[in-house]
Amino acid sequence: MDILSTGLLWDEDKILKKYKMLNRYENIIEFDLFYYPYWVMEINSTIRGKFLKDRTYIERVIVNGKTGKAYRIVNEPELETVDDQDIMNIMADFGTDIDTAMKNGCELHDKHFEKKFNHPLRPRIEMTLGEIDVDKVYKPFWIINNGKDLESDKILVVDGTTGIAGITESGSIIDSWKEIKNTIQTRVF
Repeated sequence: MDILSTGLLWDEDKILKKYKMLNRYENIIEFDLFYYPYWVMEINSTIRGKFLKDRTYIERVIVNGKTGKAYRIVNEPELETVDDQDIMNIMADFGTDIDTAMKNGCELHDKHFEKKFNHPLRPRIEMTLGEIDVDKVYKPFWIINNGKDLESDKILVVDGTTGIAGITESGSIIDSWKEIKNTIQTRVF
């Protein structure tokens, strides 16, 4: 079965070139590739107001597949299909169901709409929720640590698509990774 992924664009060599501090560690550095689940939603709405004819308003929202926290998508990544047999042992399961994800995504959509359009001293604009498209997406992350004792070691999470380290969701990604650490194939450099 094929699944959607944001694509793995960063490998170990690129990460070591960008984050030169990793080369200073005396211990061996371990790179674990880990796929983390998200719900990606495209929410179509119709907006209308006193001076505004009916228009379609589309917003894309992403919901963390484990915690259920919703975020707006600023730059939508290109999605590719990956055979789930290739990454089965290195991907986390969803912790939130589709109904919870849709509820959280729609709440964020409503809050953002109110903040963007309905300011005081302006004519009120109304929104009618329309069609919602939902997809399961797995995003690759590199989990980098420098030892075997996972509780005391510092662990760095690097986005496998953008190469950015220190993302806000590092805590939930590390927790999910620790749950299935025994089944992950570790590559040592």
